[in-house]
Amino acid sequence: MTIHILPDDECVQRNENTMYDQKENQLKKKIYWKRKELIEAGLTKGFQDQETLWLSQELDKLINKYQNMNS
Repeated sequence: MTIHILPDDECVQRNENTMYDQKENQLKKKIYWKRKELIEAGLTKGFQDQETLWLSQELDKLINKYQNMNS
């Protein structure tokens, strides 16, 4: 168990199965699968196809969300 000190001096005890860790793992899975979809669309439909571009934007959103969680 690890104790993290928050900026407002509140102590929070965390273990590896906290809600935050579960959300982070779910987000990692979403990023993994969206990346696979993007690669497949790029290879089959082309890199300028509307679906490929949309998937790229969706992947960017997921990555930004992940980075914001961990900053």
